[in-house]
Amino acid sequence: MNLNCHVVITEKCHYCSKGRNPHEVIHLPGGKLLCNRCYEWHRRAMNLLAKGEVPPGCQECGLKIEAMQEVNARGDKPLYLHPKDGVYQVLCGKCSDAYVQKRADLYRSTQYGRSQKLI
Repeated sequence: MNLNCHVVITEKCHYCSKGRNPHEVIHLPGGKLLCNRCYEWHRRAMNLLAKGEVPPGCQECGLKIEAMQEVNARGDKPLYLHPKDGVYQVLCGKCSDAYVQKRADLYRSTQYGRSQKLI
């Protein structure tokens, strides 16, 4: 009998769906689990709203602010804030567009959704 086996125990984050070390997961009321990475990004999003502190880049693809090509009429490099299952995420334009299309059910009935012609 070979006893050289390893058991890896992880807990799945409800927000990014990745298996994380149990020491890197926050247990929220209602049984949801939030990994430290998702918590940190949520905190950055809240600081963006409360203090105007710009996060390092896109939460989804990891694109850094300095590398972003998109510039709006004011000369800013826009980031988009989306609520996702009770936490906020900060996305670049490309990832924001993909998320909006994926979650048309949330945006369809809003003024923004109508302006994007979401079906």
